[in-house]
Amino acid sequence: MTNYYEEKFRQHCGLLQLGDNFSLYLCINEPGVSKSEEHSVFKNGIPSPGQLHGLPHHRMDIRFISNDTITVVGFPYDEPFHVNYSQRIVKKNSIYDQGLQIAYSESEVEKIRLEFKSK
Repeated sequence: MTNYYEEKFRQHCGLLQLGDNFSLYLCINEPGVSKSEEHSVFKNGIPSPGQLHGLPHHRMDIRFISNDTITVVGFPYDEPFHVNYSQRIVKKNSIYDQGLQIAYSESEVEKIRLEFKSK
């Protein structure tokens, strides 16, 4: 039984790592960014968790194909899924003029909805 639980633990950790990689990709890059304009960390894709069998080895190609759609080579899910999150864009000059707390509290909240799907 111990091996069963260890294997399940590794799979769950791999899913968490994959979710973290997806999250970092969408939070660091502007929606709809071209591959050539992506943050340098993602130019060669995202790390592929070794614990998840069936995924590409080492890295998974990921890219925006529109402002609201991300494709992933080796997508591990049967169906596309959507992610909803809120963000604030705080301008640097507002931070300099008002300080971070005031600039943050006065910035508008944007609602973002993105779709992840297989390429």
